[in-house]
Amino acid sequence: MRSLIDDPDYACDGLVACDLVRASAGDYLFAHALIQEGVYSSLLHSKKRELHRKAADWFGAQEPILRAEHLDRAGDPEAANAYLSAATDQAGRSRFEVALQLAERGAQLTTSAPVRCALILLRADTLRELGRSRDSITAFQEVVELAQDDVQRCRAWMGVAAGNRVTGDFAAAMAALNQAEPIAHRLALVADSSRIRHTRGNLYFAQGKVRECHDEHQAALVFARQVGDPECEARALSGLGDAQYARARMLTALGYFKDCVELSRQAGLVKVEVPNRAMCAHCLLYNNEVDRAVSEVHGACESAHKFGLVQSEIFALESLTFLLTMAGRYDEAEQAGAKCLSLARPAGARRFESTVLYVIAMLRIAQGKHAIARDQLAQSLELARQTGMGFLGGAIFGAIAYATADPGERRHALEQGEALLREPCVSHCHLWFYWSAIDASLAAGEWDMAVRYADALEDYVQAEPLPWAYLVSARGRALAAVGKGDTGNQGQLTRLREQASTGGFGWAVPAIDAALTRLQNFVAPR
Repeated sequence: MRSLIDDPDYACDGLVACDLVRASAGDYLFAHALIQEGVYSSLLHSKKRELHRKAADWFGAQEPILRAEHLDRAGDPEAANAYLSAATDQAGRSRFEVALQLAERGAQLTTSAPVRCALILLRADTLRELGRSRDSITAFQEVVELAQDDVQRCRAWMGVAAGNRVTGDFAAAMAALNQAEPIAHRLALVADSSRIRHTRGNLYFAQGKVRECHDEHQAALVFARQVGDPECEARALSGLGDAQYARARMLTALGYFKDCVELSRQAGLVKVEVPNRAMCAHCLLYNNEVDRAVSEVHGACESAHKFGLVQSEIFALESLTFLLTMAGRYDEAEQAGAKCLSLARPAGARRFESTVLYVIAMLRIAQGKHAIARDQLAQSLELARQTGMGFLGGAIFGAIAYATADPGERRHALEQGEALLREPCVSHCHLWFYWSAIDASLAAGEWDMAVRYADALEDYVQAEPLPWAYLVSARGRALAAVGKGDTGNQGQLTRLREQASTGGFGWAVPAIDAALTRLQNFVAPR
């Protein structure tokens, strides 16, 4: 008030005495909205504009939203720039809904092409973070056409690539990166070069192209450290973790993911921290630390939801669905999977939708609901064919073999799965295929096949032995031995049951218990 009326000694005592305003926690509020409306409507438009400009100056950079709104009310041409600053501030705080509203209002006001492009770029970024991938791609494509300079054009192409990565259109994403990269090199946009190489590495990861994935993320790390950008460095560390994960070196990957999470926490990079906490959880699972993994991914889900990080929440929920399934906590897994699908489908996140359908199908098999599982696997397979079989194809065929009762269909699915493993694919395709193939063979009474797949699983992780793989393969061999009539491995089965229970692998226990019961009830022939 003192600033607006240029009276440094003004006091509100008279207004308070007349019950027009009231003191409230060190501030003053109108006693009723109608009082404010009456006072405001009595002012000339020129006076309103003058007071709004003064209010904007008063709030300044400390309150960027109020500054933008007052400049808007004042009809000031600086309002659009103020909305850009306010929206940028809110996006940096992961308040994406607010950022989106501010960016859209600024775009409505501006007559400046560069400012309009900057606002649409920001709007497109927030749309992607809010899970509206297709709307985001459309907005970035609009900037490609409207861009006033090559910096904006470069970042628009990068946004197109990022959106298409989420929807699983890898060819379109690669094409967009190929448009952006020459611009970044020519203009020495080092941080953008790091982001481009990181995104390309992520695309290679999803296709199971391990060497290319590693090389792109290593280049991204070099650029990030060259420019001293902590976000780019954290993302590159995450990518190098992905490259190790893709090779089934989960314990090495865990080190990279932990470094990424720590750097992200130090720099306040919540949207980088959250998905990498989920990746830490996946790696902990393969170290037979299921309870710790579930706790970690629960934290990731909560943070993603709190900050409105829809893409990260989709991934965290997909991870939670898998971990709870491995823990044998099927009701909780089903709830997490349903929530994941409710977010992934409107976001157009087909790869995540395919994965969570696969996991829910594995859950259904464990529940004995094989017909439902087959339907879900058919949906998962169709989505995988749309987005690339290198991410999940082999695992899906392993699950199909486990879900069917038809011997011919089972053999065909196993053959197709093994054929896909000979193509570029992510490590979990191997791990999850062999896991399903072992149990499919046990269910069919094909004991020697179960042992073959158990041996293949151990062979696959020789470069960096994984406790999970050794538990799965040892369980498979022990159950096959019981199936063949071997009655001398009760002690081994008991130890395996203890190992599975201690690790938190509830899915593994029922078959071991059934085998132990069979051995206890066995009566030797006379």
